[in-house]
Amino acid sequence: MPAKRKTTMKGRSTKKKRSGSAQAKVKKAMREKMAAKKKLAAAIKKLNKAKKAAAKTKKTSAKKAKSAVKRKTKRKASSARKAKSATRRQSAKRRVSAKKGRKTARKASAKKTSMARRRTRSRARKSSAAVAPPAM
Repeated sequence: MPAKRKTTMKGRSTKKKRSGSAQAKVKKAMREKMAAKKKLAAAIKKLNKAKKAAAKTKKTSAKKAKSAVKRKTKRKASSARKAKSATRRQSAKRRVSAKKGRKTARKASAKKTSMARRRTRSRARKSSAAVAPPAM
């Protein structure tokens, strides 16, 4: 709240009234002051705008650099991933071929065993037939 103005006993303000010319002078001074204030405000606004623009360009360049780095890292990561998957594929292939090799080896050994068994069996049959007299 504004401070209460001093008044006389009868309630009139104690402030001296200015003559017309003095009032005009005051008004002129006020006008000039306001004009100066406005000018200053405009200048400040302009300056701030320029500052903002400069900051923006700086920011964008920084952003661009950041995104470039990101792109690079992404590229590297993807190539690394590809290499990893390729090695994984190769090792998988190796594993599969090894498995196949084991399987064939197993089969071959089984075949050998079965053949040997067959041979011994037939040999035994032949020898027993030779010993026993031919049946009439």
